[in-house]
Amino acid sequence: MRSSYLVLALVAASSACKMADNTAPFVAAPTYHVKATITGSNTCAVSALDASYGSIGQISGDKPTKFVGTLADKGYHGFSCWVSTDGGVTANGDNGFINVIFSGNTYGKPLDVGTYGLKLEILDDTPPMKASIRFHPASLSNDELRPLDDAVGSIVVDSTASGVRNIHIDLQATRWHYGF
Repeated sequence: MRSSYLVLALVAASSACKMADNTAPFVAAPTYHVKATITGSNTCAVSALDASYGSIGQISGDKPTKFVGTLADKGYHGFSCWVSTDGGVTANGDNGFINVIFSGNTYGKPLDVGTYGLKLEILDDTPPMKASIRFHPASLSNDELRPLDDAVGSIVVDSTASGVRNIHIDLQATRWHYGF
């Protein structure tokens, strides 16, 4: 009998509580179109935020012409390319950089040709044929543009007849903030 009164009291108390208003509309974070081409001849061109960036000879990490992996003990690989709005004339591309990270490891081998699905983070256990970018233009201060998991777009790696790899990026990214 005592448990019946307790249940009735709990039911009465819960019905008296006002339910949270969950009718507010969902507002998605804005996305930004990022388009880039990185070539085996060590050039980078990025178009985003109504600006064009570029450089020649500024790729570090996986090495052109075939983007051969340089990390022996990691489950991922990739490179960074400094870019600037003056096409890389500015020393060290002070207008920003783009990082491209691929799942798996190509240590000592050329980058795999194909279309890569998009991930926010590439970790050691990320499935094959996934990739991500981090585009950090100086105009965003400490922020950068990054694709969310399965975002619209892709990263495509093609190969010329001589085996030179070129990377084509065309995706929707979200502004990502770091720090305080």
